[in-house]
Amino acid sequence: MKGNYIYMFLSETEKPLYIGISINLVNRIETQHFKSSNGNLSLECIHETDRILYHQAVSSDDMKVKERYLINKLNPKYNVKMKNNSRFSFDIDFDWKLYSLDKEEILKKRTNKLLNNYMKLKNHNHDFTNGKNIKINSTKDIVCLCTSTFNYEKYFYDYEYPERNGGSYHGVNDDFFFIKINNEVYIYCWEIMDLFHDREYPGDGNIIYFLKDIKLLNDKYAEDDFVLIDCKEKKLMFEKKEQKNFDCEVIRPRRAAFMKFETLKQSGKIESVWIDLIENGLKNIKKPQYWWLIKESFTDDELEELIIKNPWEF
Repeated sequence: MKGNYIYMFLSETEKPLYIGISINLVNRIETQHFKSSNGNLSLECIHETDRILYHQAVSSDDMKVKERYLINKLNPKYNVKMKNNSRFSFDIDFDWKLYSLDKEEILKKRTNKLLNNYMKLKNHNHDFTNGKNIKINSTKDIVCLCTSTFNYEKYFYDYEYPERNGGSYHGVNDDFFFIKINNEVYIYCWEIMDLFHDREYPGDGNIIYFLKDIKLLNDKYAEDDFVLIDCKEKKLMFEKKEQKNFDCEVIRPRRAAFMKFETLKQSGKIESVWIDLIENGLKNIKKPQYWWLIKESFTDDELEELIIKNPWEF
């Protein structure tokens, strides 16, 4: 849709959130505002937007005058420029039309683009009609986001983050792990362990996790909502036994359940504060506090090179 357009983002209660102009309406709204993490609008504005209206002006000057008029008349929440409470001696009528937008689908693409750009995940193609089992050779196909970072108050001194597993750091049980399958991002974390596994306490102080009935899981979730991954390299969540403390071992199943990231977000099982921290970490990877967040993703040689190029104080 090319022309001279004015558009307006509205909240659920019809309050103006943002007013802008563009000669390419679709590209401006969908690509620059919604899909891009580097646009001029905050994620809060995007999430708060319930619907979008647009009006076609007759010329470039007409479009610019109407933008200034609306910003000062309606005082939209997220506009900054031209917002000076100007008064006008005339009124302008607008022929508003509703812009059709699948917000959830576009935000899903935004999230996947963000993750894929910064995490450099190797994609695994898989035909789900053949089942949910996937075999990988190395844990290098998996990216770890290390949540121990959030305990560094000098980086997150003004952020209230929840405790994971009682507050102290427990390695694999506290971190987030990602893998890319069919160009979708899947996640492993203790919330998923809780969703997909039952526990046994054999009486020797150990804890044994085992996968729930696969038929019941298939009935509950969509075909591609989760995968079961086995890895030749027995590290991280593929290591059968993990010493939890001096007299207790956690015994995991051979295959690790990974859930589609978008599905986990929509499930309500993971607190939104963790989602925000993860996505902020990926967006701001070049900042030292967030670089620490994904440091487990790099080899020792890559870490050394990054530290030389980015001499931050740790």
